Amino acid sequence: MSFGNSIKQKREAMALSRYQLAKSIHTTVTQVAIWESGRKYPNIKQLIMISDELRLTLDELIKGDPSFQKKIMIDKNNHDADIIVRFSIILEVILFVVGLLLIFHFA
Repeated sequence: MSFGNSIKQKREAMALSRYQLAKSIHTTVTQVAIWESGRKYPNIKQLIMISDELRLTLDELIKGDPSFQKKIMIDKNNHDADIIVRFSIILEVILFVVGLLLIFHFA
């Protein structure tokens, strides 16, 4: 079952309105509607609050939705790439500074 359907069914089973869910997880009714429609997914902080409020495990929310799993993997890969880029920039700066120091030391 998709993420959106999971939260909608659980919310309705608990007799919660979108407004009540939104208020309890510090977001808007519109945002809850967007998640339920499957157009977007919550961030990790919101996901944990949804899990707690609806008494669903993160597995129940994520594993039933291959699109959500794919988004998480893409986000993870982008984060990993960002770390590599940052590391390489730092390394380049260090090598540049060391090169300058060597040039001035032997000049």
